[in-house]
Amino acid sequence: MFYSNCTLYNSPALYSQMKQSFLDAGFPEQATEFLGVDNSVKNKYDAFSGHNFLIEQARGEYIICCHQDVILNCDTHE
Repeated sequence: MFYSNCTLYNSPALYSQMKQSFLDAGFPEQATEFLGVDNSVKNKYDAFSGHNFLIEQARGEYIICCHQDVILNCDTHE
């Protein structure tokens, strides 16, 4: 399986924590592409157009759209 994780973010620190939580929960970079739109300096996309842009870029069999503050800390993918 291959996953696409799509996130709009305005805090690189929160995005990094979210990404690390996915890696720690069993979504390795070999099976997961992390696609993000960085709105921290300038609001490049609103939520609707940003997610549409990311979904168009996604190559995964499964697409995960989530907020930058999502932390996987209960269960793992495995």
